[in-house]
Amino acid sequence: MPVLTEGKALSDVLLFEGENAISRTALTTAETVLGTVLNPAGEKVKVDGTDEVAGVLVGPNMVVDYHAIVAKDQLVWFATVNQANKDGYLAKLAAKGVKAR
Repeated sequence: MPVLTEGKALSDVLLFEGENAISRTALTTAETVLGTVLNPAGEKVKVDGTDEVAGVLVGPNMVVDYHAIVAKDQLVWFATVNQANKDGYLAKLAAKGVKAR
């Protein structure tokens, strides 16, 4: 019998958001993986830590960027982003009102 694996669900990434979609903002992007940390151009943040952060992808062309809590272990980065740069991006998210737990 084949083994079925379930993909990532929104509840895996987004732990809390404000009512009436206050936490969400539309952002045009080609990225499709929930939890991807995006820059204002809709691309994954750079590995060198220099990008601004637009938010965390939670749906097609939709990010959370305010008054939200996301699961830190479910965030998606380039494989070569080091921990210091991740911490910098997490601080930028926190400054926008998005906490990673």
